[in-house]
Amino acid sequence: IAQDLKEFGIKVPKVKKSSKSQDKNHSPGVGVFGRRLTNLPTVQVCTPAGTYQVPKFLVTAVNFLEDHIETEGIFRKSGSHARQKELKIKVDDGGEFGE
Repeated sequence: IAQDLKEFGIKVPKVKKSSKSQDKNHSPGVGVFGRRLTNLPTVQVCTPAGTYQVPKFLVTAVNFLEDHIETEGIFRKSGSHARQKELKIKVDDGGEFGE
């Protein structure tokens, strides 16, 4: 497909080749960032459309956002870089979202 797009003059970004070494930096079941979603622990989610296996991290993130949807400015601007880094480390270490 990428070649077809290039023939039409559309620039296609190069795809980074997946490195299995990324997952070697994480213990099984721990860590979220830098891992494929298919390698993350999952939970079963039932919807009217069916039952699905969804990454636990994603379910936790959505639940957190639903619980805090009334927070003014939650989607307006990014938090501080230091706070983002702190939360990323906390989540990667298996911690929960917090305020």
